[in-house]
Amino acid sequence: MAAPAVMPRFNINHQVIIYPNENGWRKIKALIASKYLISDEDAEKWVNSRKTKCGGYQDQLWVIIADLNDMFYGGQNYIASTWVSLINEA
Repeated sequence: MAAPAVMPRFNINHQVIIYPNENGWRKIKALIASKYLISDEDAEKWVNSRKTKCGGYQDQLWVIIADLNDMFYGGQNYIASTWVSLINEA
């Protein structure tokens, strides 16, 4: 009998990477500009500082939930992949 699958342990402070599609990147920039009342240019810098070499967006889980929660509701497809990378896994 095979052992049951074990879910990785993580908390909301762990770094995660989400993989937005083209619309997702635009949505992230718009959400950041709106939430922090910054210019589109500053939002672009914010987002670019969190882009990964593998084409994702990296931040702490709680920050992604707080800042980008609108991306996960409303029926729009903003994510290119269902994979989410978990960093700092204990």
